[in-house]
Amino acid sequence: MKNYYDDQHQFDQFVKDRLNPDSEFYHEIWPNVLRMLGDVNGKLILDFGCNLGANVHELSRRGGNVLGVDVSERAIGYANENFKLPNNEFKLLKLADDNLKAINGKFDAVISTMVFQYLKDIDPALQNIHRLLDDNGQLIFATPHPIISAPLEKVREIPYPIDNYHNQGKRTRQAFGNDNINYHRTFAELANALVRNKFSIREVVEPHGYKLANFHRPKSIIIKAEKECSMPTIQN
Repeated sequence: MKNYYDDQHQFDQFVKDRLNPDSEFYHEIWPNVLRMLGDVNGKLILDFGCNLGANVHELSRRGGNVLGVDVSERAIGYANENFKLPNNEFKLLKLADDNLKAINGKFDAVISTMVFQYLKDIDPALQNIHRLLDDNGQLIFATPHPIISAPLEKVREIPYPIDNYHNQGKRTRQAFGNDNINYHRTFAELANALVRNKFSIREVVEPHGYKLANFHRPKSIIIKAEKECSMPTIQN
């Protein structure tokens, strides 16, 4: 996973974009995440990839007890300076696909918005999320829609060409003026990854683009899954 927010120029651009209330995130992604979470008052919540900490802050204001974790030292510093509340905490993770192994405890819900596309292998993250969730705990994550992440090069044509869809893996994308590494996965792979790591899918949302230019295709996909619990063995 590439930690490009620690580049000062990219970080400054990201702060401006991420905290813009008129952004795609606040119109298309965050309202669905909040709806899927429901009432968070008194719940223990982990935000995997909390970046600036704005999501953690809002959930804390709604009564949740929230831990935000991220691999960017600059982002965690920003979060502690701007979004710290008595019922939240921010921690720095090491840059690795399995970095959640450093976190312990049990959570009612784990959220992760626009993080999985930076993981070369999502199975370690899902295994650790399963470990960290309480029985029947919820995982809610948002990631670029597979039709958006599929092309080998960024395209803007309408209609949008869905090419290289089954060619999963590394993609290079421009973000904030620099090349950054993403990983494309088909919807089948996202679903199968959840199944093989003992999650049941509860809801899938493909939000309409709120801008006319993007209304004809979803740019993101949001999935709610529930931790499966093993049934106890009945002794005869």
